[in-house]
Amino acid sequence: MKELVIELMESPSCCKEAKEACQNYLDSLGSDKENEMLELLIKEIKEDINPIDDFIGFLKTDMAKQFFGDKCESMLEKELIAKENGAKYCSCPACQACEKILNLYNK
Repeated sequence: MKELVIELMESPSCCKEAKEACQNYLDSLGSDKENEMLELLIKEIKEDINPIDDFIGFLKTDMAKQFFGDKCESMLEKELIAKENGAKYCSCPACQACEKILNLYNK
């Protein structure tokens, strides 16, 4: 779990709140706060992880074109292919790390 949390925290698409939750969890390892911090991290991840259909919808907007510029069209194409291949979440590094953590947590 620790390695996946670090992967999430270091991903460029990880939001500030998730980075803080990751750091709080890492700081709590081995303490009596570890389970509490893990629960808070999981809560944050569930709020942040982006379903692929939502991201595809966003990539079709003018706002996405302004934000991502020339990359927007290729990103949309990549996400459509990922969805066809069964992806449930956005393929950005943060969402992929979140999915791995959730899969490990739910085992």
